[in-house]
Amino acid sequence: MAIHIDPTILTGFAKEVQPALAKIREGVDSFLRDNSQHDALEDAYQCMQSVKDAAEMLGLPILSQLTLYLEEMVEDVATEPAALPVDRSAHLRTAVEQLHAYLQRSLSGEAPVTAPVVDIVRAFRRFKHLPDSDDQAAVRALLGEDIDLPAVSSPAPSAPDGDALDDASDDLIEGFLLEAEDCLNAVGRVLSQVGSAPNQRECVQQVRRNIHTFKGAAGVVGFRTASQIAHRMEDLLDDLYAGSRTVTPAIKDLLLQTFDALDEFVRARGQVPTLEQTAQALARAYDQVMAPPAPSTPAVVTPAPAPAVAASTASATQDETSDELMDGFLLEAEEYLNTIGRTLPEVETAPDQRECLQRVRRSVHTFKGAAGVVGFRTASQVAHRMEDLLDELHAGQRSLTPQVTDLLFATFNALDEFVRARGQLPAFADTAATLQRAYATVLEAGAEAGSPPAEVVPATPAVLAPAPVPVAALTPSTVEASEPAIPSVTQLADVLRVPLDRVDELVRLISELVISRSAYEQHLGRLTHQVDELRLSIERLQRTSTTVETQYEVRALTGGQGLFTPLNLINRAATPVNNTREFDALEFDRYSEFTLVSRELTETTADISALGQEFNDVVGDFDGYLTRQSRLTSEIQDKLMRLRMVPLATLATRLHRAVRVTARERGKDAVLLLEGEDVEFDKTMLEDMAEPLLHLLRNAVDHGIEAADVRHKAGKPAQGHIRLRAFREGTQVVLQMRDDGAGLQPARLRASAIRGGFLSEAEAAQCPDEQLYALIFKPGFSTAPEVSEISGRGVGMDVVHAIVSRLKGHITIDSTPGQGVTFTMRLPLTLAITRVLLVKAHSETLAIPLADVTQIVRVEPKALEQVSGVSVVRIDKQVLPVVRLGERLRLPQAAENTGRLLPIVVVQAGETQVAFVVDELIGGREVVGKTLGSHLRRVHGVIGSTLLGDGSVVLILNPAELARDEQMQVSTARKPAAKPRRMRAQEVLEILVVDDSFSVRRVVSNLIKSAGWHPTLAKDGLEALEIVQSAPTPPDLILLDVEMPQMDGYEFTSTLRAQEAYKHIPIVMLTSRSGEKHRQKAFEVGATDYLVKPYQDEVLLNTVRRLVPQAQGVSAA
Repeated sequence: MAIHIDPTILTGFAKEVQPALAKIREGVDSFLRDNSQHDALEDAYQCMQSVKDAAEMLGLPILSQLTLYLEEMVEDVATEPAALPVDRSAHLRTAVEQLHAYLQRSLSGEAPVTAPVVDIVRAFRRFKHLPDSDDQAAVRALLGEDIDLPAVSSPAPSAPDGDALDDASDDLIEGFLLEAEDCLNAVGRVLSQVGSAPNQRECVQQVRRNIHTFKGAAGVVGFRTASQIAHRMEDLLDDLYAGSRTVTPAIKDLLLQTFDALDEFVRARGQVPTLEQTAQALARAYDQVMAPPAPSTPAVVTPAPAPAVAASTASATQDETSDELMDGFLLEAEEYLNTIGRTLPEVETAPDQRECLQRVRRSVHTFKGAAGVVGFRTASQVAHRMEDLLDELHAGQRSLTPQVTDLLFATFNALDEFVRARGQLPAFADTAATLQRAYATVLEAGAEAGSPPAEVVPATPAVLAPAPVPVAALTPSTVEASEPAIPSVTQLADVLRVPLDRVDELVRLISELVISRSAYEQHLGRLTHQVDELRLSIERLQRTSTTVETQYEVRALTGGQGLFTPLNLINRAATPVNNTREFDALEFDRYSEFTLVSRELTETTADISALGQEFNDVVGDFDGYLTRQSRLTSEIQDKLMRLRMVPLATLATRLHRAVRVTARERGKDAVLLLEGEDVEFDKTMLEDMAEPLLHLLRNAVDHGIEAADVRHKAGKPAQGHIRLRAFREGTQVVLQMRDDGAGLQPARLRASAIRGGFLSEAEAAQCPDEQLYALIFKPGFSTAPEVSEISGRGVGMDVVHAIVSRLKGHITIDSTPGQGVTFTMRLPLTLAITRVLLVKAHSETLAIPLADVTQIVRVEPKALEQVSGVSVVRIDKQVLPVVRLGERLRLPQAAENTGRLLPIVVVQAGETQVAFVVDELIGGREVVGKTLGSHLRRVHGVIGSTLLGDGSVVLILNPAELARDEQMQVSTARKPAAKPRRMRAQEVLEILVVDDSFSVRRVVSNLIKSAGWHPTLAKDGLEALEIVQSAPTPPDLILLDVEMPQMDGYEFTSTLRAQEAYKHIPIVMLTSRSGEKHRQKAFEVGATDYLVKPYQDEVLLNTVRRLVPQAQGVSAA
C-alpha cells in the first residue's frame, strides 16, 4: 500500500534501517546454526526494536506490527532450552526474509505490497501453532482490506516415521526413558500448583521447560505420537506463560490428563497400544480449548496496529523497569492504599467530608502517577478515573450516593488486589474494563449525579469481572490493558519500611557504644599496668621466700648456728673498730639478715595490699562500665526489635473490607470498629495473624451478627458492631475481638458435637459451656446448617488455633447468648528475643518462658496431696494440679529429693494455672529463640531451643501444651508406646497415601475409596510426618513413594520407625524404582512391603488386606 511520507524523511529512514536489517538476518542465522549464540540473537532483537520504534514515530503501523511479530518469535526462541525444531526455524527464517522484502519494496515506492505481509502473518501464526482458518481475518485486520490468500504449503519437514522401539538402539531408548521419567517427575511436582501458586508464571515455566525437553527427546528416538502430544501441551503452556490465557478448571484438567497419558506411556516403556486413540482424544480436546469462539465477526489473533504500538511501549517500559524501582512502587502503593482504605469508610460519616475526600484524592493522585511511571498503565488509568470522580465530589458537583460509594470501594478493592498480587493479576484487565464502563456512565451523567449508574459495580473484584474474554480475542490490543507482570523468577526480598527517627536513635546508641569501648580500652590499660606491678611484687616475694628457706636449711646443718649472722660481724673486715660493743641489746639496735628479710616481706605485703585495693577500684570501674554497656545493649536490642514492629493499622484496610464484603454477601449491615491501631506487632507475626483475624471477622458476620429484622426484634440497632481491640499486657500483646451478635449457642454446640462424634450424648449433657466453646477449634467441627464459600466446612477455626499456637500464643472464648462472643488472643511481643526461666529437671537444663510464669514458690514435699488420684498442691488458697516436669518429659530418673524444699513454678495454661515441680531453679535469662527445624517442629511440649553462653543447647518448653488435658497426658506417659488402634468392625480403614505426583495420589485415593476405605493424602514425607503426629490416632497403613521433595520415603520411614508409638504401622513402598538396591534399602529402613509401579489394583488391595490384620494382631498383643 502507498505510504504518504515526506521523501526526505523516508530516505533517511531507509538508510537507518538497512544496517539494522542486515544485523537481524545475520543474528537470526547465527543463532539458528548454533543456539549458543545468544549475543547475536540479542543484537538482532535490539535492531528489531529500533526498527519498530522508528516505524511508530513515522506512522508506519504495518511495519511496526510486522516487526513486533518478529520480536515475539525471537522472544520465544530465546527461551527455548534446546535446539529449535526444524519447522519453527523455517517459519522464523521466512518472517525475517519477508520483512526484508517488504521493506525493500515499500521504500522503493511499490504499491501495493501485500505478498510479504501475507507471508509474515502466516509464518508468525504457524510459528505460534495458530489455526490457519483465521489467517485471512488476521491479514485483513492488518491491511484493512480483504486479500485472497493463495495456498501455501508448510515449510515444516515431515516428522521421522516409526513409533516402534526397533527404530532406535536399546541404549538410546533406555536413556530416553530415564530422562523422560525425570522430566515427568518435575512436571508432576509442579503441575498441581498451576492455577493456585502465588508464583504462577514460574510454575508454568518449569512445566514448559520439562515438557519441551520431553517433546524433543521423544521425537529424537522416534516416539512421534508422544512427541506430538507433548507439543500440544507445550502450545497451551506457552499461552499460559504469555498471559494470553488464564488457567480454568477445564484447562488444568486437560493438562493433568496429558501428563497422565505421557506418564503412563513412559512407565510402560513406550508399549501403550491405546496411545493413538488417547492422542486423538487429547488433540480434539486441545482443538476445543485453544480454538477461538465463533463471534459475529471473525476472531482475529493479530492486533490492530495502534494498540500494538501501545503494547510494545508498555512492554518496553516494563523491560526498562528495574527490580528496585518496582519494589519501591509496591511499597509506596501499599502505603497509599492503606491511607485510602482507612479514610474511605469515614467519608460517609465524617463531619468534615471534604477533608476526608481530599486525603483520598491526594493518595489516589500519587498512586496514579507512580503506577504510570513504572509501566502499570491500566492501573494508572483506573486510578485516574477514580480521581476524576473524587474531584467532582470534592468540588460539590455531585453528591455521595450509595452507588457512587460502591464504585469507589470497588475501585479501591481492585487496586488493592492488584498491588497485593505484585502486578500479577490476570483478571485485572477485565475488572478495569468494567470499572471504566461504570465510570463512564457515572461521570457522563453530569448534573444527574443522583441517578444510579447504568452498570452497578459491586465492591468485590471477583464479581466485577465480566464474562471472560475469548481466548482468541486476547490479542495485543487486549493484552495492552493488562499490566506488565513482574518477573516471578527473581523474587523480591521482603522489605521493611523504617521511620528515620528510629534509625537516628540506633546511630546515637552506636556512637555511645563506641565511647564506651574507648573507656573499656583505657581501663584495660590501667589493669594491664597493675598486673605488671603485681608480677614484680610476686617476684620479690619469691626471692624473699628463697632466702628464708636457704637460711633454714643452713641452721639445720649447723645445729642452729650461723642463721642470720649479725651484720656487724659479717662486715668486721670492712669496719676496723667496733664502736657499739659497750651497748647492750636494749641500748643499741643490732640488725641481722633476718631483719632485712622481714622488712622486705613487710614491704612486699604492703605493695600487694595496695595493688589489691587498686584492683578493687578497677573492678568497680569495670562493673560500672559493664552496667552501662548492658544498658546500651538492651536499648539497642529494643530499638532493633522496634524496627521489625508495624502497627495494626497496616491490616486495617483488609479487615474493614472483609467485614464489608461478607456483610454485603450475606445481606447484613455490619461495621468494624478498631481500637489500638497504633499498637505495634512483630511484622512476621502480624502477617501470620492476618488470615486468622480475617476468618474470625467473616465468621462474626456470617454466624454472629443477625439479620436486621432479627436484631430489631431483639431490641438491637440494625447495624451490627464488631470491635477489634489491641493492647499490651506485660510482655504480651492482646488482640480481643468482640461482636454484639447472637453469641455461641450451647444447645447447638452440643447437637453438633454429638452429630460429629466429638462427644457422646452423656458427655455432651455433662460438658460445661466453657469446654463446649473449645470444640469449635476441633478440625471438622461446624454448627453451620449449610456449607458456603465463607464457612461451614469446619476447617477454619482449627487453623486459627494452630496459627496462634505456632506463634507461642493462646486463644480463649467468652460468650453470652444473645449478647455476642469475645475471642481473646494473647501473643508474645516479639518472636526473636525471649525471657525465660532456666530450671533443672532430672539433671537436664530446660527453659520456661517467663511470660507464662505467674509465681515461683518452694514447698515441703509433704505439701503435695493426692485428690482423686491426681497430685495437687495448695498455694494461696488455690488447689493447683501438679506436673512433675522430669516425669512428664520422661527424662532419666535422677537422685530423689531427700527432704529439701521442692521448687515449684506456677504457669498460666489457658484459663487455669498448673504447678510444675522442678529440681532446681537456675535463674532468668534473655535468650534468642531458635526453631527445631522442619523435622522436629511438631515435638509435643517444645516450642524451640536456645544456646547458652557455654555452648550448651537448652530446649524452650511450651508449658500450656504440657499441662493441657492432664489426665490424658499422664496416662500417655505411663504407657511404653501408643500402638496403632484396633479397628472395630464398623470403623473405616485409614490409609495414608504419600506421593509427590498429583495424578498418582488421585488414582490411588480413588482405588482406596472404591474399596470402602478412607484415604488421607500427603505430597511429601514432611507433610505426612505432620499428619501422623498430629492425628488423634495413627493410620492403619501407609502407602509411600520413595522419591519426593523435602523428605523422601527412606527418610520418612526411618524417622517414623525411630518413634516407639509408630513402629508397628505397616508401610508399603509404592514406587517406580524396581532395582534390588532400592528394594533392599526400603526394607533396611523399616518398610513392610514393596510394590513397583505400575501395579495391579487387585495386588495393591490384597496387600492392604494382608498387612492390616497383622498390624491389628501386634496391637492386640
